[in-house]
This record gives sequence, C-alpha cells and structure tokens, in this order.
Amino acid sequence: MSGVRDYVDGAFELFAERGVGAIPQLSRLVIGKLRYGIGVEQFLLFDLPQRPLATWPDYVTTRDFAPFFRFINNARGRDFFNDKIRTAERCAETGIPFLPITAVVGRRYNDSHCFRMISDRAALAAFLDSPDMPGNAFLKPAGAYGGAGAFQAHRTPGGWQIDRVEVSSEAFADRLLTSPDDKGMLVQRQFRAPEELKFAGAGQGLPTLRVQTMLTHDGPELLYIIQKIVVGQSVDNFSSGAKGNLIAAVDGVTGRLGRAYGRPNGRRLLIGSFATHPGNGERIADREVTAFDEIKKLALDTARAFPEMPLLALDIAVTEEGAMIVETNSSPDQLLAQIACRRGGAEIYRDVVPRLAVDEEIRRHAAALFKAILEGNAPSIRDYD
Repeated sequence: MSGVRDYVDGAFELFAERGVGAIPQLSRLVIGKLRYGIGVEQFLLFDLPQRPLATWPDYVTTRDFAPFFRFINNARGRDFFNDKIRTAERCAETGIPFLPITAVVGRRYNDSHCFRMISDRAALAAFLDSPDMPGNAFLKPAGAYGGAGAFQAHRTPGGWQIDRVEVSSEAFADRLLTSPDDKGMLVQRQFRAPEELKFAGAGQGLPTLRVQTMLTHDGPELLYIIQKIVVGQSVDNFSSGAKGNLIAAVDGVTGRLGRAYGRPNGRRLLIGSFATHPGNGERIADREVTAFDEIKKLALDTARAFPEMPLLALDIAVTEEGAMIVETNSSPDQLLAQIACRRGGAEIYRDVVPRLAVDEEIRRHAAALFKAILEGNAPSIRDYD
C-alpha cells in the first residue's frame, strides 16, 4: 500500500512543482521501473527525470553501497567506525584539530588516556555544577550515527534547560548515566560558526562540510566536498532531506558552491533546488566557501592520519577558532554526493578501486563487490559488519 501512496504522492508533487512538464517525466518513471527496477522514491530523490536515461543505473542507494565501504574500511578501521572516542584519540595523537571533548560520561570501560572519564553519579552531578562544565553544551553518544541521541544543554540559575525543559543537575546526571550507549556520551562546548557562514545556517546550529577522501599509494586525494546547510534545526544532518536541511556541492578547485538541494516545504519525496537560504534569504549559489584552503589541508592531513580507512569521510566544522574535525565516517551516507554533485555513485567511484592503498586481494574483492552492487546484486550489509 505504501508503494501506491509513493506513486500518488510523487505524481502530485511533480505536478505541483513542474505543472504540465511533469507528464513526460512521469512516463519516464514507468520506463525506469520496467527497465531498471527504479522506484519512485529513488526516481525523485536523485531527480532522475532531469538525467539521461543511460545514467540512471549509476545512482545507488546508501544501503546498497554500504557493504562496499564496510569491506574496504572495516577490516582495519572498525574501532574508529564504532567509537568516536577512538577517532578523537587518533586526532589528538597526530595533531589533527578536532572539536575538543570536555568529558566522556557513562562509558562502561575506562580505557581512554586522552579524556576525562566520569561514571559516578555524585561525581557527575558535581561536575555539572562546576565551572569545568560548559554552560552551553553539546552532547552526543560516542557510538551513534547520523546525529542520533545528540542534544544541547544550557545552564540556568536553577540547573539546566534541555529540550525546553528545566531539569536539576541530578536529573541531568541520571539522564546521561542511563544512556543505552555503553561507549558513553561526549560532552563538548558549543562552538560558533563565523558570521560569514550565515548562508549555511550559522546562528541556528554549527554547519559542517562532508569531505570524502581516498588514500592512494601516491597519497591522499579529495573525491568531493559537500556543504551542509542548517535550516530550522540545531544539527545539520541531511537525512534524505526529511529534516528540512540542505546540501550544496563545493567546487574542488575554486571552492565555490553550486545550488543547494533539499525538500521544498510540504514535499515528502521530491528534491528541489535552492539558490538562497529559505530561512534567512542569504545567497548560496556561487558563494566561496570560508577557509577553503584550510579545509582541504585538514582533510588531506586527516586521511594520512587514518591509513586504516582508505575511503574516509570527514565532517569538518569551520568555527571562530578555525577548521576542526567533528567526526569521521567509514560507511557514509552516499546520497549526499549523488544529490548535490548531480552524479551517480558509480560515476564517482568507478575509477577509485584500482588506485586505493590496499593489497591486491582486497582490491579484487572490492572490484567484484562494486560490480555486483551496480548489477543489482548487493549483498547483505550483515556480511560485512
């Protein structure tokens, strides 16, 4: 039933956005379904009506692509993929600037030599009342993905405000210590983006850039850079556009932004394009990214620091104190690049495998896996966990 609803909603959204021009596009949807098995969600997410028919099979879902990244990165990089503490420790050890961690709360094993660990309730309540605890804090689980479980906390005269609710330090401590993530909660102070990043939602949250790197035998290279744009949220996760945030591709040579993409208001399936920020009216398209050279250098240096993960995706924030790593991703959301760069995943990665800094056996398996995914025979991600 949901499939029928998707087609009905997709047709209405296309007509609402493009009028009678939607008629031939809907006919192409039927062709895509019959010839390639492409559903309406994928059809509208990648804006395939505007793409040559021959390129449609190049667009691959994150779920289908995940085994490819897990295989290449997880054999040696599993610890970093599963635990943000391990990533932060490697950054600290190699001199990579990253968003500082004030403390790690509720970690079930006290195994970090870099960060303050707090697991006792009384000690945690005292810490929350102390000057060491940031008055404007950002907290996130060390083992979660996609912003799950992250929240902000603000000090008040009587305790803390979390999700617009006043709580005591003791109640705040209980919430942190009952987190289901046995790797603990990271406590960080909130960083501000410079005023020139207002076009990306600075002031609403901390917008980041997604930078995909590849480590070759000749050294690290950048595959793509995506500016994430905060719209009415406190975090910039794109989530296929469902949260209302936007993404825009960054030209790897000039540092200039293209048009931004996301879901227009009220749309459930259709991705639209934006030349300006829908909340503050700031121009996005053709704007030069702040600290572009610093961002590129930081990305390449970080790729060198994590040789375990030849395909490393980075979230980088430009703050008032400079560019910093927010976190690393070894199995990143591949929708971002395909939507923002207007290129299919197959086109982006087709020439990557032969150049990766991996041994020949891994390279052969990766090439066969890549081919199977493009042929619609993607294996289960569980086979590569």
